[in-house]
Order: sequence, then structure tokens, then C-alpha cells
Amino acid sequence: MSVENNSSHLDLTAKDKDKTPVISPASVDKVWSLSPTVKSLKLYVNHYKNMSFKAGQWLDLMIPNISRIGGYSMVSSPVSFEKDGILQLAVKFSDHAPTYWVHKQCAVGNTVSISFGGEVFYDPKPEDSSQDLLLIGGGIGVNPLCSIMNRVADFNLAKQSTENSSGYQPGNTLLLYSSSTASELLFKDDLDLLQKKHDNIHCRYFVTQEESKTDDIAAHRMTTADIEEAFKLIDKKNCQVYICGPVGFIDDMEKILINLEVDSDHIQIERWW
Repeated sequence: MSVENNSSHLDLTAKDKDKTPVISPASVDKVWSLSPTVKSLKLYVNHYKNMSFKAGQWLDLMIPNISRIGGYSMVSSPVSFEKDGILQLAVKFSDHAPTYWVHKQCAVGNTVSISFGGEVFYDPKPEDSSQDLLLIGGGIGVNPLCSIMNRVADFNLAKQSTENSSGYQPGNTLLLYSSSTASELLFKDDLDLLQKKHDNIHCRYFVTQEESKTDDIAAHRMTTADIEEAFKLIDKKNCQVYICGPVGFIDDMEKILINLEVDSDHIQIERWW
């Protein structure tokens, strides 16, 4: 997820005005094209041992000589960041100054500054009862949902460890992910690998502007029927739903969920656009 309107992003970060953010320099470790319209980059954060974030949160990206601040959701798991200080972002092209820099000027070795923020996240405690997760993503909005799925995988791995067997145990997790074309289904190979390795992680894909060439991608916009089908796997009465994507997509999905009598307190949305 990214923000293209600087004043909107400043309004969002102002919610945390009573907190002093930890700002750290970071260096570009890798940058590459994920799709025809999306660049991914990995950042090494210098002071990562003094910082942390929760799955689903975003960061402020501050670039030398660019006055605007970029806001981008992390793809990485908080657990992997704690180990190696590496963050992964995915940034869709626009003429927003920080985003344009990522696409046209960013190079390995460049130095930036980052800080974390965001009030919508996934962070169950060890004593919490197991819950299912329904993750609904449109386009670049899959970024924070990938972070959440990676966190679920971390919980699964911890559960397999004897010393962590008493920790939180996630229920089923289902990602419904829609994009314009198959080439814009970001991280599909990684997501497929996650669901292959973990019995409680599942993905369903949709494209809206082309015919599907594979059986695992449906060629239509998400509908009420698709959400109803999701609740055959996900316990509607014991789940959290996270939605991320363009405004119209979010509004449509939220309306469907409310009409299906999903508790509004269990629907998590952070509106950027």
C-alpha cells in the first residue's frame, strides 16, 4: 500500500503526534522490477535493533533532497526484520515524488531515512485464543497482507518448536487477491509457496482485465459469492478481516461483508487514498 497525497499521509501520521517516532538511516540493499508497474526494494535499517513494527503497518520513507514523505506498507515479517534488519517494500509507479524516485533514480547504496507507523495491524498475543483471518487485497494493497501472512507463517514455525509450543496458534488464513492482470499479481510465487508449506494458509486469485490462462486464477471481480465461498473455510463468527486496496474496492468489499453480517468490529481497514 502506498500514499500518493502528501497531506493525507501527514494527517495519518498526525494521529501518532503524541509519540516520538524512532527515525533510522537505511541503505538500499536491492531494487528490482516486480511487474510492469511495480518496483520492489530491500532496505537495510542501520538501527534495526532499536526499532520494531507490527505486521500490516507502514513506514515513512524520507529521501534526501525530496521534501515530500513517502508512505509504504512493509511486505516483510516483523520477525525476519528483527533478525537481519532488512525491510521489503513494493511501490507502484506514479508521479508522486518519493514514488517517482523509487522507480527512476533509486539505486543500491542510496541512503534514506525511515520510521514506522500505522494503527491497523496484526499482533496477537501468546495468550490470545486462535482466530481465523480473511485477507482481501486489491492491487498494490496486497503489501500489508503479505506481511500478515508472513507473520502467520512465523507463528506456525514457532509452534513446531518445543520451546515455543505455548505461543499463539493461528487458525486458517485465506487471502483473496485481485489485480488487473496476472502479471500484476505481486508475490504470487511466494504466496503459492507459503500455502504449499503451511496447511492453514490459502490463497485465491482474481484478474479483472484479461482472461485467465490458469485454473488457479478466476477472471472476474470479487463478488458476494466469492466472499460467501471464503466463509466455508473461514469461521465468520471467529475471524478478523483485513481489507486493503483502492477506495472503491475497499467500499465494495466492506459493503459485502456487512451484508453478510460480519461484525464491523472485526473488519480492519486503513484508508490511504
